[in-house]
Amino acid sequence: MSNQAVSCATTFCVTNGQTFHSDEWTTLLALLTIPLIIDKSILTFAGSFFSQTRAVSTNPAACTINGATFGKWKIVPSNGVTARAQVSCTIAGCTVNSSFLPTGTGGVLCDGGGSYRATSVGEKIQDIMDAIVAFFQSLMAGFAKSEVIRIKQRRFTVLRQLGEGGFSYVFLVKETTPGIHPTAADLYAIKRIRVQLPEQEQRLRQEISAHGAVNSNHVLKLVDSVILRGADLKTRPSASGMDLPVLAEGLLVLPYYGGGTVQDLIDSIPPGDSLELKRILEIGVDVAKGLIAFHKKNPPLAFRDLKPANVLLQIGELNNAILMDLGSVAPARIKLTSRRDAVALQELCAETVTAPFRAPELFDPSSDAVIDERSDVWAFGCTLWAMAYQTPPFDGSMTAAVGGQLIFPSREPYGPAFRALLKDILVTDIRQRLFMDQVLIRVENLLGSISSA
Repeated sequence: MSNQAVSCATTFCVTNGQTFHSDEWTTLLALLTIPLIIDKSILTFAGSFFSQTRAVSTNPAACTINGATFGKWKIVPSNGVTARAQVSCTIAGCTVNSSFLPTGTGGVLCDGGGSYRATSVGEKIQDIMDAIVAFFQSLMAGFAKSEVIRIKQRRFTVLRQLGEGGFSYVFLVKETTPGIHPTAADLYAIKRIRVQLPEQEQRLRQEISAHGAVNSNHVLKLVDSVILRGADLKTRPSASGMDLPVLAEGLLVLPYYGGGTVQDLIDSIPPGDSLELKRILEIGVDVAKGLIAFHKKNPPLAFRDLKPANVLLQIGELNNAILMDLGSVAPARIKLTSRRDAVALQELCAETVTAPFRAPELFDPSSDAVIDERSDVWAFGCTLWAMAYQTPPFDGSMTAAVGGQLIFPSREPYGPAFRALLKDILVTDIRQRLFMDQVLIRVENLLGSISSA
């Protein structure tokens, strides 16, 4: 492998509306000199990234670097403004091998709507670096295609990486077990979880158990699973390329849904636009039903880590929203009897519950607190808010959550009934907060009122 510096030359690099002169960069991206074959994973990444910058789209202008075709992208002028040079390629927000468009030049996507506008030189270098890292990881995921994962008597061939977390990776796979006839239904997602500490193995087993605890169309089902040890265990490389010692490895086979997550849906909203209230409430009904499936268990379970990124969208006739990532599911009702219990719960939630969606009682529980499933109701309200206003209502600090101050945008299209619903859900005192079945009735009633209007 040899590296080649790719800079902006006479161009601006554009990321999320910020522009950077070429002299601010020495090296943009180190590319492999061997030809790379672009596949759907890279296009999916590029599409999601460029839908944020709103600068490029598919069109018959192919980009080739080091003999590798990276897709067909083109900037299209609008309002009578003509680009001063033909765009040859855009990677990670940087227009390569092209003269720049002047500051203030407008353009539109060929087939997705939205606008592009170059602004003054900014300071968000880290934004571009993050985009480059994500893009390069997406490229490298293509090299795992030949890997075969064996789970019991089944064989799965890795197609591409879908995502990763602190200790886990998710891959799109196709079942290639001898004797089966390949169909679209043979596509799955495999979640590979590294276990480096005994408590991580306990959480892995709890995640597997949580899948089996409920049966709902709105909770992701577990197709198969295995925990590998000893000779069956392979050491997996870390992001830095160094091998990490592991005690065990969990492999979870899950259904694959191509609709992305609610967070993907939020990220795709053009600036100045918003989701329809009907769509927000439809997703809310499905999520509420999924949560209730956990809350109605005996004893009740709490999902704990509800957020838009943990809600899948199913494409097709059902068009369901589905809860995924059950790694934080835990007993819902906890009676604390000491400061030690309170600190233990606080530390667990700091590790397993995403801060901007974490309920106040999980930030700093008192030594005599009673916690129940209504912590999920708070996260549900934050998720509705994020769908409506593209950001959660709180910044992830304990001060913001405990204070509970709701600041609605000055211009919002949803009306007083929706705002009242959010206020009634996001009550800081868990003892005064609604239960999930009560919330579901409120959401269904509001959905019914706008559907019949």
